[in-house]
Amino acid sequence: MGATARDQGINHQAGRDQTVINNTYYHVPPKPERPPGAPAADRSRHRVMLAGVAAVVVVIAGGFGIKAMLAGGHDQPGPTPGPTQSTRGEPAPAPTESSGEPSPEPPPTQPQDREKLLAARPFALRAPSEPNVIGVDLDTPKVKPPNEVTSSDDELQLSEISDGDWEFRTTTGISAGKTFEQCLQGVQGNALPSRIDAKDLRKQRTIRVGTVLCTETSEGNLAMLEVTSITPSADSDLPDVQTKLTVWENA
Repeated sequence: MGATARDQGINHQAGRDQTVINNTYYHVPPKPERPPGAPAADRSRHRVMLAGVAAVVVVIAGGFGIKAMLAGGHDQPGPTPGPTQSTRGEPAPAPTESSGEPSPEPPPTQPQDREKLLAARPFALRAPSEPNVIGVDLDTPKVKPPNEVTSSDDELQLSEISDGDWEFRTTTGISAGKTFEQCLQGVQGNALPSRIDAKDLRKQRTIRVGTVLCTETSEGNLAMLEVTSITPSADSDLPDVQTKLTVWENA
């Protein structure tokens, strides 16, 4: 009995749903149908995944950038600042260029010298004949004659009695130099005894050529005697002494 058209259709559909492998029929399940709206959900998940990957890339790139900045921040100098601006927007005045040479130092202050009443004036101290005594006033200045009585104004007295001597009536010292300060220091710190024998004077034991004698006079001045020569005297035990006299006012 022949198959009807309906039976043939059913058999044909069953043949489509089967696979023949080694003469054996296997049933192939139909592909599941995608529910409505599934493509849109897949595209959303895809965009989320892409955004996440992009964020990770940005974070990694930013980390490398920060490390590079930290590593090279100390080696590369920053930008040179431009000219400064005042608060009102006006450019600040340009700095003044210097010549590069140090400014000269002021000369050292020299001690002010006192006014000189006399300056290196030749002054002879000739020995008196025996038995005479003569006075020497350095303020005037004057060597008094033998017949004139000595007084308290005299700074030095030349005596030719017995063996003879020099007598300093005011404190007299030896100076290390010829300035006012050195002369005053000689009086204050290197004073001589008040008497020097004629024998010591002749042999230049205490006072010799080149000695600088200084004393404060009876009028308060500072007198300096620079000894230039010492020669024997034919009429006295005392030698003749040549000096240069300098007197400063108000020592």
